[in-house]
Amino acid sequence: MTGALRRDTGDPRGRRGSRPLLCALAALLTAFALAFRLPESGGSRELLVYLAEGFRARDLLFTALFLLCFAFYRQSRLRAEPFSLSAALLGLAFALFTVLGRAFELFNSWKPLYDAPAHNLVAGICLLGVWKLAYAALRWILGRADRLPRAEAEPALSALAFWSAFGLILAGWLPWLALCFPGSLSQDASNQIAQILGVIPASSHHPYAASWLMGTVYRLFGEGTGGLFANVLLQALVCAAAYAFSCTAVRGFAGRRAGRLSVAFFALLPLWGAYAQSLMKDTVHAGCFAAFSACCMLFAARRGALKPGLLVLLGLSALLCVLTRNSGLYIVVPALAVLAFPARRLSGRLTALGLAAGVLSLSLLFNHLLLPALNVAPGPVSEAFSLPFQVTARCCLEHPEDLRPEERAAIDAVLDYDEILKVYDPMVSDLVKNSYRGDASALPAYFKTWLRMGLRHPLTYCQAALNSCYGYFSPGCLIGIFGGAFFGSAGQDFGISVPHAIPELCLAAERWNLICSHAPGLSALYTPSTYTWLLLLCTAALLRKRRFRRAAAQLPLWLALAACCLSPVNGLVRYALPLMAAAPVLCGYTVHALTAKEDADRAGA
Repeated sequence: MTGALRRDTGDPRGRRGSRPLLCALAALLTAFALAFRLPESGGSRELLVYLAEGFRARDLLFTALFLLCFAFYRQSRLRAEPFSLSAALLGLAFALFTVLGRAFELFNSWKPLYDAPAHNLVAGICLLGVWKLAYAALRWILGRADRLPRAEAEPALSALAFWSAFGLILAGWLPWLALCFPGSLSQDASNQIAQILGVIPASSHHPYAASWLMGTVYRLFGEGTGGLFANVLLQALVCAAAYAFSCTAVRGFAGRRAGRLSVAFFALLPLWGAYAQSLMKDTVHAGCFAAFSACCMLFAARRGALKPGLLVLLGLSALLCVLTRNSGLYIVVPALAVLAFPARRLSGRLTALGLAAGVLSLSLLFNHLLLPALNVAPGPVSEAFSLPFQVTARCCLEHPEDLRPEERAAIDAVLDYDEILKVYDPMVSDLVKNSYRGDASALPAYFKTWLRMGLRHPLTYCQAALNSCYGYFSPGCLIGIFGGAFFGSAGQDFGISVPHAIPELCLAAERWNLICSHAPGLSALYTPSTYTWLLLLCTAALLRKRRFRRAAAQLPLWLALAACCLSPVNGLVRYALPLMAAAPVLCGYTVHALTAKEDADRAGA
């Protein structure tokens, strides 16, 4: 009777007996979700057969996951932290992309999750199990963020810290530069150099400013080993300086330990050394983007009161982002304009808007006046339509009977209809995009057809879009076998191929990078989705504390993520490199924004 009264009156001692059971049930669901893998063979099967094919020889893994999850959930319940809506919503999104990502990796579709009752049941259990784990982990992280000690001082930068970081990062890259001497020449870089050498016509398909610099340095230092190594060395010095500045900003935001960790991230993670020896526009752009993001966050942290030197660096890094990547303009200008929001004084707001207007004006003058005067052909307009073209190809492939004659004609006027049905690749839009006929006057009719087809087949459009970008969100998804960097010498078609001094050493470096990109634990640092969810977590941490003005400085990373989703290749590390390079300063800035004194910020919110 006494025990019953205790349970009825809500005495917590009466509920303790149920806690281990609830933790065990939650651990069972999570272990099932993490250990189960969709069978590679399609088709509907009975539940027991489906489970047997999905688990196979995973008994030991399932047991280990169950024990780990039980210990984690038990400890989490003992802390009795309050419910967090932010953690629940973010955890649900994480679970959805985890479950959907597994299906798309194998079948390029979500159909295996619901085409049979057994599949529905298993998909629901996996979704619930991953959500439970993600919610508990996110609630713990956000709870720790709430207990961070307050910091009142504005971030300070140290020249000594910068030069130390610069030297350490460069020292970490020297083995890669030595093993792969004189460097690796990517296909894009060889195309850019060939334009400047006059081998092929000049075009702004690749950023022409970057092409001009590569070609000029290549010609100035000798068209061969000297020219390639000079380009690679210049690229390494620029990126090391940019990352050193980012690490210095991290130290100012979150302290010495965070600054040292960020230096170790750039100096020791093989990914960055592998990119340092690989000549491509993406390497330099990532460094410029990291420096630009750090400047934006310093601007927001100091409420627009930057010293002249940092303002010059902000403008210079913004220009370099635009000149090293064609999509940079659509990232930099909105990000600079939004910096007016966290600025406390009118002068700071005018500075941000003035920089945005200045970068936009210079970019328009460069692209629309200078390049035509130099007889540089504009890049194909099809580059901007990768996603719509890809969606069209999938819809035509899956619903040919629903296509009206006039709609087919509108599509065929823009894309080679028969060709896109043959070459469609759910992960890469280049083959579909290359069938573009070049008639811009046919685009309005095409997009009208595109909208009508989307209204009739919204799920097909959604699947095609997810198939083009899920790799940037699906946890643990690493598409490709090389981690993004390039080892080799392209450009044979242009007559500028430069061999490695000792090919065996370069091959060893390539294999080491490959091993690290697939090593347990370390592979997460090669995976674009890791940095996507880090961005989501940092933004959620600021928004739940109503730090809206501080969160405005994270816009460059969100726009970089949007550029990845609209890119022609799904889950490519090379495209996600800017987001990955800005991750350390994002974390440091978020810690500072959560712990800094709030006065005008909260009043304005």
